[in-house]
Amino acid sequence: MLVAVSGALFLFRAGTLPLMDPDESRCAQITDEMEKSGDLLVPHLDGEVYFDKPAPFFWLTVAARKLTGNMELSGRLVASLAGIAAVLTTYAFGRRMFNATAGLLGGLILATSVEFLFIARWFRMDMPFTAAMWAAVWWFWRGECFFAADGNPAHRERGWLGFYFFCAIATLFKGPAGLVLPVLIVMVYFLLSRQTGRIKGFFNIPGIGLYLLIAAPWYVAISLREPGYAYDFFIHHNLERYAGYSFKHHWPGIIYIPIVLAGLLPWTVYLPAVFARYFPRRWRSRAERPELLMLWLTVIVIVVFFSFSGTKLPSYILPAIPPLAVLTGTLIAEWIEPAHPDRKMSVAAGAFTFTVLMILLVLTGAEIWLGCIDPWIVVPAGVGGLAVWRMAEAIRRDQRRGFVVWAFGGIIIILLFVFGHTAMRGYELLSARVLARLVPPDTVAESRFCFLPNRVPSFILYTGITKTEKLGRASSESIKRLMELMAGESRVYCFVSGTKNFEEVKKANVHPIYVLGRIADHWLITNRPAAGNKSMSPQLQESHIAPTNLATPDQNGR
Repeated sequence: MLVAVSGALFLFRAGTLPLMDPDESRCAQITDEMEKSGDLLVPHLDGEVYFDKPAPFFWLTVAARKLTGNMELSGRLVASLAGIAAVLTTYAFGRRMFNATAGLLGGLILATSVEFLFIARWFRMDMPFTAAMWAAVWWFWRGECFFAADGNPAHRERGWLGFYFFCAIATLFKGPAGLVLPVLIVMVYFLLSRQTGRIKGFFNIPGIGLYLLIAAPWYVAISLREPGYAYDFFIHHNLERYAGYSFKHHWPGIIYIPIVLAGLLPWTVYLPAVFARYFPRRWRSRAERPELLMLWLTVIVIVVFFSFSGTKLPSYILPAIPPLAVLTGTLIAEWIEPAHPDRKMSVAAGAFTFTVLMILLVLTGAEIWLGCIDPWIVVPAGVGGLAVWRMAEAIRRDQRRGFVVWAFGGIIIILLFVFGHTAMRGYELLSARVLARLVPPDTVAESRFCFLPNRVPSFILYTGITKTEKLGRASSESIKRLMELMAGESRVYCFVSGTKNFEEVKKANVHPIYVLGRIADHWLITNRPAAGNKSMSPQLQESHIAPTNLATPDQNGR
């Protein structure tokens, strides 16, 4: 069930939705350059060595692209498979710590949580990193459970081997955080569970040897090939970025609290009950239930660690979602088993029912705002409305299992509709694929391309541009340079972002300009008409902006 549900949610239309800017497009471009060059050792972006992230993720995306022949699906397939692995690990955690029902519900909750679901469909290495890190914590705990059952020290030995194995995989996906975070989680667990003597267990020679055997070869090889890689990657892109020297978000560390709450939606309404029931109320009782201590520390260590980071991206906090899913699944599993009344959980169930109703209303509003609403909206409205009614009836009759079945059924159908219908328009607004398709492929090699003010990775990816003209930031000088390009003999395409910048281009126009299309506040303009461009959709017809006729195009760029 978990594989089927996760696979449907993570992969449905994943190969048809365009790649969004900027991270997905950069990763896809790196994959494209790696495949075309045949250089699998060193990732490149725009022909230059890419120091930001390790290469193993791109090995998988290259393989997936060769297998599927689909650029959009390649990286998303890797992320989706990693997401399924994380869901199954969550099931294993819940089953080992509590029971099979808790594991099943925890896995379903994780698969339907907003942040986890989004990143499981994202052309990035965040999901493989999270899955490997989560598996490292799980394998350590698995060894602890087997040791507690029979006292055989070999179980703990195998636990350390598995721990370091998955830490090595995580390190290959995103760098030293793949080792640092699991080590911090287990170390704090030893300290708070009064097992300080076990900290020396980290110096497990076979485990460390396995870690180095898996993680070190690529880092050594690329450092020999690119002497500056070690400093640039480990110091500049990891240590300095964490310290806030190279790049810094001026957001308080507490920003990750609302990000976690939003990331677990729609199941966030259960978190107050989870905290009240499972969080240790007294310092002395912190180690009475070690399984709960391990789960809470996984959440807390990750949140605290990234709260002190100079860069704060929402995806950083993803590893905190799986343990919360286990706790929430356990809470609901305990609620559906006993027959005695549970007033607090009934209130939480009512709040969840209201949340599903709000999701339906927000979805309808989003469809209207995006301009993509059509008769298909009756599918989520009908199924979701039926689910809300059945959930309310189940609460009234205290039919707890029925409530859970309708809750998951309604959420899954709504989410499938979002990715099958609503997301198509939303992703197009966040991507430049539509505008890129307006450039005839046979004109790319002989044309000049520029951006005002910033480069748009998805436009570069979908057009196959290898070189762009530099205009710099939006200013009178950059617009003057654009006008000089437009007045030249070559065909010029310029991707203009922002209504203000487009208006400035119109004011400075001294040469006929053709607007090929518009998406949101992005325009694609050129100095030559694209006569006979069969790729142009009826909604994106070009318009002529002459120096004496500076009419503003409508929302479709006409």
